[in-house]
Amino acid sequence: MAKTVAKPPRRMRAWIFRAGYNRKRIRRLMRMRDLMLPPRVHRRHGRPHLGQVQQPVSNQRWCSDVFLIPCWSGEVLSVVFAIDCHDREVFTWTASPRPLTGADIRTLMDKALWARFGEAALKAPHAIQWLSDNGPPYTATASVLYAYELGLVPITTPAYSPEQRPRRGVRAHVQTRLRQRRRAPRCGGRPRAARPVA
Repeated sequence: MAKTVAKPPRRMRAWIFRAGYNRKRIRRLMRMRDLMLPPRVHRRHGRPHLGQVQQPVSNQRWCSDVFLIPCWSGEVLSVVFAIDCHDREVFTWTASPRPLTGADIRTLMDKALWARFGEAALKAPHAIQWLSDNGPPYTATASVLYAYELGLVPITTPAYSPEQRPRRGVRAHVQTRLRQRRRAPRCGGRPRAARPVA
């Protein structure tokens, strides 16, 4: 047995599985002997998960999301927008024919601040929550730090939380835009041919 302990982990695991022990049995035995590592638990402090996104007053919480519009030419247009969680007004947006980056999100934050408080505003007059998903442009360190500089409090919604469900209003907005896009003429200006009436 002393020779097998000195084996590398992969070879040791193969030796254990060949001996007839499966992963569940090994985990159960390790748990009984307190050999398991503690599970990774990410605790989110500072906000309860109440599931209420809509706000009683404007400019308290803004929500942002990204959606893609495929064109008939094969190009994909990326659109990011900011929406007020009180009146559901889309007050600023940015579009690009390339995948969006953190710089595009920071530009959107600037445009959102200027749309609501004037172009002379360098910082929000009070803290405004900035809800978004966990996409790389939103969680980039530069985007998070820039949001704090502007007076925004970036909040990324964890997956499968009660707060995720009310964002259906944002998803509904995106789906409406995509439906309108499907009815629009083709990219390149050529109108669609009319369907023959039967």
